[in-house]
Amino acid sequence: MRRARSIAPWLLALSLTAAGCDATTVASDEMSPELEAVSLEVELDADRQPTFDLVSAGPLPFVPVTLAELRGASSGALGPDTEIVLRDGTRRRLDDALALLNEAERQVALSGSTLRGGVDGIGQPLPEVLGVDGVKAPVTYAARVDYAALAEQREELLRGLDAHPLPRVKLAGDLTNAEYHDLFDDDGGGGSVGQPFAHAEDPECVDEPFEAGDGYGLELGVEGSFAARLDASVHLSGDAAAARASAQAYAGGTVFGADFALIDVRSDFVGPHEGEGTGHVRVSILGEDLYDGDVGPGTLHQGAHAETLRAGVKIPIANLLGLVAVTARVGVEGRAGVRWVGATTDRFARIGLTPWASTSAFARIDAAARIDLGIAKAKLKVGVGGKLTFLEDSLVLMANAQENGGECLHYNWYYEGTNALRALSGKVDLHASANACVLGLCVGDRWHWNLFEWDGVGPFEAVIFADED
Repeated sequence: MRRARSIAPWLLALSLTAAGCDATTVASDEMSPELEAVSLEVELDADRQPTFDLVSAGPLPFVPVTLAELRGASSGALGPDTEIVLRDGTRRRLDDALALLNEAERQVALSGSTLRGGVDGIGQPLPEVLGVDGVKAPVTYAARVDYAALAEQREELLRGLDAHPLPRVKLAGDLTNAEYHDLFDDDGGGGSVGQPFAHAEDPECVDEPFEAGDGYGLELGVEGSFAARLDASVHLSGDAAAARASAQAYAGGTVFGADFALIDVRSDFVGPHEGEGTGHVRVSILGEDLYDGDVGPGTLHQGAHAETLRAGVKIPIANLLGLVAVTARVGVEGRAGVRWVGATTDRFARIGLTPWASTSAFARIDAAARIDLGIAKAKLKVGVGGKLTFLEDSLVLMANAQENGGECLHYNWYYEGTNALRALSGKVDLHASANACVLGLCVGDRWHWNLFEWDGVGPFEAVIFADED
C-alpha cells in the first residue's frame, strides 16, 4: 500500500506558459512558421457533482475511547474534570474533549475504520483495520462511473472502423516540416495540396457543378465524470464562378458536467475564375480565439498554432470526520494546436488541416486543511496518484477541388480524413491522512478517492472518411 505524500496547498492563481505561432503566407513549399509565447487557463463551473460509493469493508462496532484508555497512554494522573490546554491555547475539561473525540470515532466506525492508532506509523493501529503492510488501511471511496456503458461505447466506436493499432499517437504538432509536407504529397492517388490532379475530358460536354463532403463524430465518456468529444468535417463545391474547399474540426469534452472546447478550427479557401484566391482561418483554444483572419493572395498559404492549456472545476469530495468539508480541483491540462496549408488558383482550392491535442486529467485536493478533532489540531496531508490520458488525438483532413479546364465545366475532387486516437486511458485518484496525539493517545485516519479508472480506447489510427470523383 502506498503511503500518502504531502503536497503544497493549491493556489488559486496559476502561471502557465505555452508555445504558438501566427499564420504566414508563402509562395513556396517551406513550412517553418515562427513561434511566439502564449498563455491560457480557464475556471469552469461544474454542473454535476460526483457521487462516491464507499468500497471499504463493512462498518466496525463503535468502541468509545475511555478515560482509562487515556490514563494508560499518559504518564500523568487524569480525571474527568482535568483541564487540558489545546494547541490553540483554549482550555477544555477532559470529559468534554472525550465526548467530541468519540463523536468523530462514531462516524468513522461507520465507514469501517477507527481513529485509534493514528496513521503513518504513529501509534498502534487496531488489527481489524490493518493493511497488508501493517499500516492502517484507508477508507476508500470510488466515484460512481458506468464502466459497462463505457465498454459499449468503445465497441460501437470500433465497429465497422478499420482501425490499426499504434504504439503511440504521433501528433501533427511534433512532426518535422518534411514529415508534415509528406502527409499532403502522398495521399493514394487522389491529388494533393502540393501536386495537381490528373484530369479527363467530359465526352458529353455537360456543365457539372458539384458539391461533396463528409463528417465524423465521436463521443466517449459518462455524464457526471469524464467525457471526450471529437467532430470533423470537410466540404467541397465548384461551379462556373469558383472552386471552394472548407474543413473544420472540434475537440473537447466535459469534466463533471462542465463543458470545454480544447480546440475549435475552421478553414475556408476559394479559388475564383476571375480575381485572386482568398482564404479565412479561425483557431480557438478553450474558447479564446488564437487566430482569426483572412489569408492574403498567394499560391500556397500555411500556418501553425499551439498552446499549453488548463481547464478545471472545483468539486466537493468528502466531509472528513464530519468536521471538515474537503474539495478538489479536477480538470484537463496539456497542449492543443493545429497546422494547416491551403492553395488557390483559377477554380482550384485545396486544404490540409491537422488539428491535434495531447491532454491528461489532473486532480488536486483544494487545500492542506487542519482538522479540529476536539482535543487537538490535526494537519491534513494530501496527495494525488495515477495518470489519466484524457484525449490524445491527431486528425489529418484533406479536401481538394479543381476544374479540369476543358470546353465544359467539370470538376475533379478528392477528400479524406484520418484520425489517430487514444482517450480516457489510465486512472486518477486522491488520498489524504490526518493525525494528532493528545496525552499519549494518537488518533487519525486516512482516506482514498478513486475518481476514474479505465483502460480507455486506443492508441489506433483509422480512415474516418474518404471519397474521390
